[in-house]
Amino acid sequence: KKRAQVVIGGVRVGQVKSIALADDFRALVTLDVDPKLALPADTSASILTAEASHPMLVSTYLNTPRADAVGTMHMHHGTATHYLDEQSNTLDGDYYTGRDRHTHGTMKLARAI
Repeated sequence: KKRAQVVIGGVRVGQVKSIALADDFRALVTLDVDPKLALPADTSASILTAEASHPMLVSTYLNTPRADAVGTMHMHHGTATHYLDEQSNTLDGDYYTGRDRHTHGTMKLARAI
């Protein structure tokens, strides 16, 4: 939505400048973000809509191994998507990493008190 807040860690850092749908149905979103904000190269973003059926947490990362890492370890992206299970108050979901690493599975996150 145009003029919707852009938030990082609960702090407003800008707003949506424009939003449109491309011919291939991808969202084209232009953000107006505080120019003093220095975002790392591996920064990712999520677009949350009020129509989302379930609250979720999506996280991504970029793994850059050290020079002395084993040969099968190379730079790769990983992703995890967790949905809130309101009955058990946990986040449940799947994760995966680089294709040839065959690392994938399910995770359940619970609050430790």
